[in-house]
Amino acid sequence: PILMLFGGKAQSIPAEDVAQIDATLTALGKAHTIVTLPDGGHGFACDDRAAFHQPSSDEAWAITYEWLGRNL
Repeated sequence: PILMLFGGKAQSIPAEDVAQIDATLTALGKAHTIVTLPDGGHGFACDDRAAFHQPSSDEAWAITYEWLGRNL
């Protein structure tokens, strides 16, 4: 299974690209979870960057831990 987390404000990966990734993985029959965190930008989870966004980072970690618990 694949987990992908995107920042909704990331300009380098537009929503259309995320939708295409989702469609491609679905067409290939790959188990995947894609989550877009609407207030996060590119690099929202890296606390060494100006783009760090604590609420998005916290939510991303919660999603990741839950996903790992289900898939490992």
